[in-house]
Amino acid sequence: MRLIDMRLVAWIPAGFITALTVGTSIDTLAEAYGAGPPYYSLTTNMDKWESPWPIVIMLGAACAGTIALTRWAIGVTTVPRV
Repeated sequence: MRLIDMRLVAWIPAGFITALTVGTSIDTLAEAYGAGPPYYSLTTNMDKWESPWPIVIMLGAACAGTIALTRWAIGVTTVPRV
């Protein structure tokens, strides 16, 4: 009976977390900057506009930390092959 290498299994949640983070970051940037040129309705409240980059950077750092922690935990507790 062959046991599954836990290091390989750890890539599944890491890939899911990365895809979710990339999708959220793209959505946040698209919402902040818009898809086209700045029309009048989009620029009337520019004094209240906030840069989306701090949120994107914090989300990316949280993603990288979660993946690193997961990989470290799986690396320490691997199941030996028989």
